[in-house]
Amino acid sequence: MRFMNKEDFRDAPSHASSSNHTQLDEVMIRNYDQIQEDMRELRAALRKLSSKIDKQQLTVVPNNQEQLIFRTVTPQEKVMMIRYMRENIEKFNPIPILRI
Repeated sequence: MRFMNKEDFRDAPSHASSSNHTQLDEVMIRNYDQIQEDMRELRAALRKLSSKIDKQQLTVVPNNQEQLIFRTVTPQEKVMMIRYMRENIEKFNPIPILRI
């Protein structure tokens, strides 16, 4: 999978001259910059969370509605949690495609 970068937006063919971006081109470039910043913040938050999990080795596992049990997390469970977060990241932090 290849992610687009700013140059992909700037080099895209358009009916306007290359030195004169259309309003949509400018919005796309600003949106790209904002998404990159959001992704940097999200990666930093995930690194911080992962580090915290590694240090504490604890998680909350609901047993029933009245009681919570604290226990250590196995490496396999960590992998499963990280995989779940990566696969469902839009549910936790939806990023709009276009901000105007």
